[in-house]
Amino acid sequence: MNNLHIRTTVLSYRNLLNKKSGVYAFINFINGKRYIGSSINLYRRFLDHIVGRSSNILLQRAFHKYGLNNFEFVIYAYSDYDLSLIIDLENKFISSFPFTMLYNLTPAAGSMFGYKHSAESIIKMEERFKDKNNHPMFGKTHSIEAKELISKPGALNPMFGKSHTIETREKMSNSKSTPVTLYNHNNQYILTFKNSIQLANFLNCNKSTIGRYLKSGKCFKGLYYFKTN
Repeated sequence: MNNLHIRTTVLSYRNLLNKKSGVYAFINFINGKRYIGSSINLYRRFLDHIVGRSSNILLQRAFHKYGLNNFEFVIYAYSDYDLSLIIDLENKFISSFPFTMLYNLTPAAGSMFGYKHSAESIIKMEERFKDKNNHPMFGKTHSIEAKELISKPGALNPMFGKSHTIETREKMSNSKSTPVTLYNHNNQYILTFKNSIQLANFLNCNKSTIGRYLKSGKCFKGLYYFKTN
């Protein structure tokens, strides 16, 4: 699937991908690098990346550098609605490529919990962002097409038409970093996420939904339990 810069093309994928689960990739025509991900709703996750919402920062920088017209979106595999199965599939595809040829931040799928930048990387980032001109979104705004795509999931969203800076997202994440562990309906361990926001993004639901199920202790859609440490 190409022509990702054309709005009508992006919207045309809805019937093919909406409410389907599986593993996907964005592939750069120029250098061959790719981002591999998975979702229980491929179309919703596809839109997230296209409009820069809850996306991978390295992939977004590549979009800005090379243009969406130089990327292809592919489905590696469709899967049943089973989180552990989807993650296993994603790891299988990630391991098939040299990590240097991926935009993924970690060499394994499922969780960013426990991932830390090296001290050297942190210093470099701090130095880089002292100059606001180095910020990837400095002086840029979403295109009309991107704003229209964002409006599709719900124009009533308080962040509709807006975007947080990298620094703001990091501060919000750090302030809410209470690890949340995911279990299946038999209370068998699956994954641990850095916070409820990451879990909500992974399950394509609202973070308030995660909060309600954490509080009630009920089984989410008859499939998963959420617990904090």
